[in-house]
Amino acid sequence: MKNLLILMIFLGTGMSYAQTFDDLLQNYIGNNKEKYLQPVADLVTGSFNSGWNSPGKMDSSFYFRFGITTTAGFVTDNLKTFRATTEDPFLPMTTVDAATIVGNNEPVVVDGENGTSYVFQGGTQLALFPMVMPQINVGGLYGSELGLRFFAWDFGGDFGKLQLLGLSAKHDVGRYFKLGKWYWNAMYAFQNIQGGKYFDITTHLVGMEAGRTIGPWYWYGTLGYQFGKMDAVYKEDPDQGEREVSVSLNNSFPVYAGLGGGVRVGVLRVNLALNYAKAPFGELGIGIQF
Repeated sequence: MKNLLILMIFLGTGMSYAQTFDDLLQNYIGNNKEKYLQPVADLVTGSFNSGWNSPGKMDSSFYFRFGITTTAGFVTDNLKTFRATTEDPFLPMTTVDAATIVGNNEPVVVDGENGTSYVFQGGTQLALFPMVMPQINVGGLYGSELGLRFFAWDFGGDFGKLQLLGLSAKHDVGRYFKLGKWYWNAMYAFQNIQGGKYFDITTHLVGMEAGRTIGPWYWYGTLGYQFGKMDAVYKEDPDQGEREVSVSLNNSFPVYAGLGGGVRVGVLRVNLALNYAKAPFGELGIGIQF
C-alpha cells in the first residue's frame, strides 16, 4: 500500500485516501511544505508528458488510433530527501536532511533547548510512481495529428470528482525535406487533472521527436521543454477541523528527453521507451490503428 500511496492520493481513489492525504501532510504547514511535496510535482509532470510519441513515421492518409499508455516513474535518491529547517519557536534553528513525501518513512528528530525536540515526519517510501491513461489519436491530414486523453469519475463524498483532460498536436516537419525513412515531428501537449478540492495539476510539453522506420520496426528520440504546476490543499489538523493549508509548486526540471522504439503489425501498435525528466520514466504503449 505504501508504494501506491501517492498514486492513490493524486488519482483520487476516494474519500478514505483524501483523509490519508491530510494525515500525511498536517505537520508540514510552514516553509518546509513546498520542499516536502516537490517530488510529486516532478513525478506527475514527467509521467503526464510521457506517451505522446508517434508509432513510426506519420501516415499520409487519414487514421484513427485508440490505445493505452502506461508509465512508471522510478523514485531515485535525488527525490527522497531535502534540506529541512526547524521553525519558530523551536531553538536553536537547525537544518538537517529529512525525507520528502516519497522518501524514507522514518522521522528525523532534532534535539533542542530545555529538553524540547522537533520532529520532521517521514515519507511514504515510494519506489515507483505508475500511471495508466487511455489515449485517442487522429491524424493523416496535412501532415498533422491530434491526441486526446480523457477520464472522469465522481467518487462522491467529500472528495468529489476526478477529471483528467489531455490534448496534443503534432506536425510532420520532415515532410518538407527529403528524409526517406527518417521522420521528424514538432509537438505540443497539455494536460490537466483535477481531484475535487484537493489538487489541480497542469502540465505542458513543447518538443521534437525524430526517428526512423525500417519495415515494421521503428525507433525514435524525443527532446523537449516541460512545465508543470501543482496546486494542492490540505488541513492542518483534519481531526479537529483546523484551517486549510494551500501549496503551489512548479516542476524543478525543465528538460524532457527520451529514447524508444516499437513495432507496427497490421492494426497493432506497440512501443517501449525510457524517458528522463529529473527521474527515469519507463513507458509502454499499446494501441490499435485504423
